[in-house]
Amino acid sequence: MANAMPQRPDEHADRGGVVGALHGYGATIFTVVVTLLWLVCILPPALNGTDPPASVYALSRTLLLLVSASLVLHHAVAHLRPGRVRRSWLLIGTAIASVCLGEGNRALISLRGDAYPVFGLSDIFYLSYFPLMLAGLLQLPRVFEGRNDLAKFLLDCATVAVGGGMFIWHPGIRPALVANTHADPLVAWIAIAYPVGDLLTLVGIAAVWLRLPTGPTRGVYLLLGLALAASLAGDLVWILLQLLAGASGVFAELLWFAQALCFVLMADTARRRAHAFNERRGERVGRFAALPYLALASGYGLITTVAIGSDPTRSQALPSLLIWGAVLIACVVARQALASRENASLLSERTRLSGESRLAKLIENAADGIFVLDRDFRTVYASPSALRLLATRPARLIGLPISGFLPPDDAESLRSLLIGLDRNTGRRSGKLMLRFAADDGSHAQTETTVTDERHDPNLAGVVLNVRDVTEHHRLEAQMQHEALHDALTQLPNRELFLERVTRASEHARRDGHRVAVAVLDLDQFRLINDSFGHATGDQAIVLVAERLKGGLRSGDSLARLGADEFALMLDDVGDPEVLNARLQRVLASFHAPFRIGRHSLRLSAGIGVAVGRDDVTAEELLRDADTAVSTAKQNGANRYHIFETALHARVVERLTLQAVVPDALDNDRFIVQLQPVVGIVDGYPIALRPRLRWRDPATAPFPIERLRDVVQDADVELRLGEWVLATAQREYTNLMRYQPAAGALSLLIPLDARLLQQAGLVQRVSALLDQLGMPAVNLMVAVSEDALGGDSELAVRPLRQLRDIGVWPWRASAAVPHHWRRCTNRCSMP
Repeated sequence: MANAMPQRPDEHADRGGVVGALHGYGATIFTVVVTLLWLVCILPPALNGTDPPASVYALSRTLLLLVSASLVLHHAVAHLRPGRVRRSWLLIGTAIASVCLGEGNRALISLRGDAYPVFGLSDIFYLSYFPLMLAGLLQLPRVFEGRNDLAKFLLDCATVAVGGGMFIWHPGIRPALVANTHADPLVAWIAIAYPVGDLLTLVGIAAVWLRLPTGPTRGVYLLLGLALAASLAGDLVWILLQLLAGASGVFAELLWFAQALCFVLMADTARRRAHAFNERRGERVGRFAALPYLALASGYGLITTVAIGSDPTRSQALPSLLIWGAVLIACVVARQALASRENASLLSERTRLSGESRLAKLIENAADGIFVLDRDFRTVYASPSALRLLATRPARLIGLPISGFLPPDDAESLRSLLIGLDRNTGRRSGKLMLRFAADDGSHAQTETTVTDERHDPNLAGVVLNVRDVTEHHRLEAQMQHEALHDALTQLPNRELFLERVTRASEHARRDGHRVAVAVLDLDQFRLINDSFGHATGDQAIVLVAERLKGGLRSGDSLARLGADEFALMLDDVGDPEVLNARLQRVLASFHAPFRIGRHSLRLSAGIGVAVGRDDVTAEELLRDADTAVSTAKQNGANRYHIFETALHARVVERLTLQAVVPDALDNDRFIVQLQPVVGIVDGYPIALRPRLRWRDPATAPFPIERLRDVVQDADVELRLGEWVLATAQREYTNLMRYQPAAGALSLLIPLDARLLQQAGLVQRVSALLDQLGMPAVNLMVAVSEDALGGDSELAVRPLRQLRDIGVWPWRASAAVPHHWRRCTNRCSMP
């Protein structure tokens, strides 16, 4: 059939003739039958103490050797491919056939009853066996891992041959040389030829067992080695028996029969596993490592036995054995030297491989990526880190130009650097910032070191060491943003705002227009934080920033300067009407209330404006605008004021005079006078109002009437108020000492709008009253109408707190607006 299953070569074996009869289990059955017949013929005479006929030994061995030779030769011709393996098995089969012919001739002589000649046809066949078998064994294919491995194999074979050869030399060759000195040369040659042949057998055993395959053919070569060992042992026993006159040769015949039996089993096994011999190229081999050591121990054991023995010929035998022992030691030392050198080489190789493995692991797990480019700048290698950087696979990258993963400008920069390195300028490396495009669509910003290794034969290319600095750049950009922007509103801070003002001023000077800088300061913002909490205050700042941004044009800029201060840059405002319209639009942002949670707050602000001039820097513009904002806040809520040069002089003067007040308090330059306050209806006094005066008006730095305008700092104002209250209390106490009726009058302290907005005002008043020992009912505060500002809720809270500790608020004017009336009613104000 055309589609029949293929069969192994042994299944196509020729089944004709002897081989055909032995196909399948025929060889096994035949071997068993011959062995049984041999035992039947051998055992009875042996048990009776007589030697069996020599023809029985020869005939049984002839039959077994005939079967094994036929199987081996047929196996070589029919199953093995032409080559070294076939030649080796042909020689082995021929060697077995040669022994078979010798045994057949011996059986024929025994059957005829003729005397065995000193040198006959059987000897020719027997002696032909040794070189044929060794030639076949040496033809067997062997795999060596280099010249060092071959040298070790040869030294091991030499060690086995010398160690085992000592047992052949001492009882066989040496006595033959001594005994046959004057004998017939043919007899002497025969006596030496067989031991020499045994030496060849010993070499053959070493050649087989020192390279035993580990695959299916292992059993074949193991049986072959056993057959050779049985043959060698039989020859050695025969030599020893010749030295013992009259000894029976049954043990030698038994070993030779074992040789023939092993040959049959080997041939049958080889026939059954014929396919494995043709597939043996990649077959691994093992070593019978103990064989050289057994030979060494046996050789020196023989020398020791002869040296301490009582043999009268030991004096003649020992020198030659010592020579053999010296050769044996030389082989062992040479073998150990090779092993030591191999171990050193293996250790060096292992160290190198370990270093390479460690380096490979380091490269694999390194954070930096490595690319190797050829002379055409195509990628020939990419480390795992480089592949992870590009989120790609090697097949996607290898062989492609690296420029395909770079933006055009980065690719051109890399190409220019590589061309520069190629011009023999002495530079071999350079650094670039390259942006790689990954397969997943992301981009990686890298710091790349380019090293030219095109002249190195091991690399012959360009090496790119790539460090991913994307996260570093992101953090750097974030830190730069945070350094130039407010964390709460994400608006530019003072530094970035001044930079923008500087650039805008330069453009304005070139284009012939002007820019203005405005500083916006929220009213009563500290009171919002104290009343509703800082979280509400932060939300209010964010809402104010959003509204202010909504009123700006594209060329304008907004920044946050402090807690409640914003800065605006208004571009192209050379026309005063345009500037006024822009500022009104900014103030319009505060018309609608700010909804924060469940609170609805109406906020107001004051704006100071400074218009740019050619000789004014950005810092000076911001300073002038900040100066103008205080004037705007004095004018009321939601007002703006444009800076004038005279205003700056007044501010400088005010700051100078304000610095005098703390010094005047420390040096007791102020006095307090109590002025009665009388009712309009009946004219009776109802309270005492402290009036601040200079102790020496002639040396006063400014008139006392200007004190309110001079003192703008809240801390200075609070300290001055506390000093006035403490001094008035002392004067009030002294007055009651001389005028007890004055105890019915209260102290009336005017409360400015700025003080009403100060955080902790009520707590400081309460603490001061406790310190002075003054009842709260003896203190009244006069609140002006402007203390309310635009939101009565913010003014009511501190007034109610003062009322709760016993201090009475008082109207400072009879002309009360509607929102003020609502506020005083809620505080129960008289």
